Amino acid sequence: MMAEQLGASQVKAEINQKDNCDNPLTQTTMNICANLDYQEADARLNEIYQQVKREIVNDVQEQKLIKVQLSWIEFRDLNCNYIADAYRGGSIQPLIYYSCLTSLTEERIQHLELMVDNF
Repeated sequence: MMAEQLGASQVKAEINQKDNCDNPLTQTTMNICANLDYQEADARLNEIYQQVKREIVNDVQEQKLIKVQLSWIEFRDLNCNYIADAYRGGSIQPLIYYSCLTSLTEERIQHLELMVDNF
């Protein structure tokens, strides 16, 4: 949903902008960098989620994990849309949205890592 707000030309510039993420000077760069941070966190989340799934030996537990993860993703997305909606129309809205996604995704990674540690 927010990806459309970045615009195609901005998304194409992501590769070039990554170098500027240590010191973003414009709101557009901040938005792109926040998106890139989220993409990295989401990739890590998918890795750890797959690791948890591999550790489960019971089909019932695996199905429960899948249901929980899908519900969590729905919650995360709805929650971050709600938070970012307070900034609707503002240039900071994508930054708020992607920062929220990143924060919640990093929390979920920690929870899943605890599951791996307990197997």
